[in-house]
Amino acid sequence: MDGFQRFRRGAFRLLLATALPAGHLASGIASAETLSPAAAAIAVPGDVADIGRVLAEMPERINVAKARLLEAVAEFRKLLDAQDADSREGWLTYLHLDELVAALDGPRDAQIEAMVNLRLRMRADIEGLEVEQAVNLRTAATHYAAELRLTQPGTEARVREATELLRATLLNGGELDPPAAEQVGAAVGLLEQVGVAPELVDAVRQRWTYPNVWVRVKTEFVAKYVARDVSDYRMQSATILGTQTRGPVATQGTFELATVPNDATAQFELRMRGSTRSPGNIGRNGPATIYSSANSQFSGRKTIYFDPRLGVADFPAGINCNASIGIKQIEVEPRVLPTLLQPAVQRVAWNKANESQAAVRQEVQRLTSRRIAERVEAEIADPLKMVQDYYYKYAIVGPLRLDDLPTVVSRSTSDHFEIGVRQANRSQVSVSAARPELHEDTKIALQVHESIFHNSSGRALFGDCILTDEEIENYCQFVAMQVPPPIRVFSNSTPWSIVCDIERPATFRFEDGTAGVTIHTLQWNHGDKSYTRPINVQVRYKVENSVLGMLFTRIGGIEVTAVDGRPWTGEEQSELLPFIHEKCGAVFQEQGRFSSLILPRGEGFGPFGEIELKQVESDNGWFTMGYQ
Repeated sequence: MDGFQRFRRGAFRLLLATALPAGHLASGIASAETLSPAAAAIAVPGDVADIGRVLAEMPERINVAKARLLEAVAEFRKLLDAQDADSREGWLTYLHLDELVAALDGPRDAQIEAMVNLRLRMRADIEGLEVEQAVNLRTAATHYAAELRLTQPGTEARVREATELLRATLLNGGELDPPAAEQVGAAVGLLEQVGVAPELVDAVRQRWTYPNVWVRVKTEFVAKYVARDVSDYRMQSATILGTQTRGPVATQGTFELATVPNDATAQFELRMRGSTRSPGNIGRNGPATIYSSANSQFSGRKTIYFDPRLGVADFPAGINCNASIGIKQIEVEPRVLPTLLQPAVQRVAWNKANESQAAVRQEVQRLTSRRIAERVEAEIADPLKMVQDYYYKYAIVGPLRLDDLPTVVSRSTSDHFEIGVRQANRSQVSVSAARPELHEDTKIALQVHESIFHNSSGRALFGDCILTDEEIENYCQFVAMQVPPPIRVFSNSTPWSIVCDIERPATFRFEDGTAGVTIHTLQWNHGDKSYTRPINVQVRYKVENSVLGMLFTRIGGIEVTAVDGRPWTGEEQSELLPFIHEKCGAVFQEQGRFSSLILPRGEGFGPFGEIELKQVESDNGWFTMGYQ
């Protein structure tokens, strides 16, 4: 936590939020892909008769939550005490810890505001905010604010309304559109926090508990990336049954990748087979010099599997070896023994060599197996570490800064493997099991449900919710490789910015062959004018495939609506709306194209081969891309 350097925030990162799914880290999830009709007609439990008792216990709950928060602050201060003075003061100033503690003796609303401000500051992409003490502090502050909110008027009515909503939702079944999903998620979170109707909460979670992102890869396709020939030539020395032996060893082999059927995790086997030749070995044992040859056939495998904590993990390689040994000649050093004794010594040496041949063969097999295993481990070490480091940085550390870890699951068959991600925190739901079917010959497929955007867009923005003109310019450059003229920022440009709803910056909708996005803004700033009013900016695209790739064609223009439904003022009509249409029309252009999938290549790895986008679907909340 030495650094206080913040990464630059990319504008409109909410559109790329699926790179960091949230939820709870887990090793498995329900594997069924369909729900039986009985699930839709599940008995709907949920008795909130004890809500009065829960509310009566709130003073004690508040005291417990406050004590935990103070304990977390103290532990965080201990962490800061280990820093130098400048770093410690910098953290205290940035997080306003002293003001936070002082606010705990103030009015309820002031305390809640202090907790919210702390959470917003700790959303920042700052090195150190993923450590245990920081996570515990954010968690304790969030919990304390949630407990305080329960003391606000109307809590009992909200709990009863939430219960009825969940009952009706379970009875109706089916998928949830974005507004309904948001209401159901909030209701689930409220009941779970209060601690009533646990059976009802569990029933809802089980109904909408499936991954909202799936990646599926055909084994034979990715195996081409791993499969390759390996050759090795070296001088090798070893001690075999007391004989010091040295000679050239040539190894020829192949690496292949296969998937192993496993419903609990994606499991892979790196299989190797080949041979070693050592035609000119020279061994010395006492006065005797032994000239020999050795040939071996080997095969083995190394198991690699998906691990939600590491990304990938492995077991040591196991090698089986079958060796043959040939003794070419045995010589006795003439300067060591008299001439008359040399024949006798040679006979003894030959006899010993023949008698020990089985033991020598066994030792050669052991040494060869060890050498091949070491080579396999060396081959896989760097790629394995690279994947683990990447996974830790983007799937663990990033979400940890927001107290949200992904639920990542995987499974494999002999034909393919797939990885699923479920993003849904305590006050969110994901998706039911159903997802579109893939074409049988699909090599790589990505299936994304709209709920992943709704549930994760809140942490696509780091630190605060303000998007400046420069950040939006950078976003356009990054995504479209060009900046439309209305978005370009010059030294004499009038500054402008947007304040988004940080809890829900955007919602998406995939239906009837279209993809729509709604940006939820709270404030627009242009020069010295600020328009503080919740405004939604909506755009929809028709999605279709073509010979040149996936094509996005905007349907109509940019739709701008006031959330409160009030008529626009004269100034808003004449200045704000034209400004929004100009900027958003430039960002969301009339047509766009996605024509290729960039696949990695590495030294010693063969090309993936050509693939073509064949399946493009956007319907029933799912967006599917399939390459063949």
